[in-house]
Amino acid sequence: MSAAAFKFRNGAWEGTFTLGGKKKELIMDLKFSGDGFNGKGQELAMGDFTVTGTVSDQPPFACDAELKFATGDDLKFSGWREKDTAGMFGSWTGSLGQGNFAIHPVTDIAKANGLLSQLGSSHEQNLNELVAMGYPKEQCMQALQESDTLQDAVDWLTTQAAAPKEFEEVTPTPGKVQQLVEMGFDKGSAETALKLNDDNLDMAMELLLAQQQF
Repeated sequence: MSAAAFKFRNGAWEGTFTLGGKKKELIMDLKFSGDGFNGKGQELAMGDFTVTGTVSDQPPFACDAELKFATGDDLKFSGWREKDTAGMFGSWTGSLGQGNFAIHPVTDIAKANGLLSQLGSSHEQNLNELVAMGYPKEQCMQALQESDTLQDAVDWLTTQAAAPKEFEEVTPTPGKVQQLVEMGFDKGSAETALKLNDDNLDMAMELLLAQQQF
């Protein structure tokens, strides 16, 4: 089959890879050109990554890709074109071990647009969204690790984690509140952010900046 007879689809892709007996979900925005491709993606718990790869138009239609995460972890995909879904499947190795993978383009336009929009929300923003609900940061990190989607993480926190902290548990330091106010945040939001983050100024500022993007 020649390159002209088959072209991988640009845009939103989704799929899974196995890690520790669990399937981890991937969403990606890929661009193909000739025998190569690149793009960006996200796995809910591991966060954002970049991806580069190559494809072959000659049997057995090999496909290779490398995912580099912001955390420093990497996955190296090695596989083949999947005829039915016009996607790719195979095995992976990397800093986290090894396993299998399967990815494919998203053909439903509404779903594709939703996934591409989701890619605009970083792992740190997802974490901050959960922390803003009042749960401890450590539990929010665990919720993301245990979940495939942000809603799954919310459900996990609702059923598994301790009840959200009451604001009265922490009294914001006036000086820290003033520092945030001087940065342009209103006093009420500054106090709430400090209460949610145990009076940690840096974490409170991260939360406030993340909320401005929604």
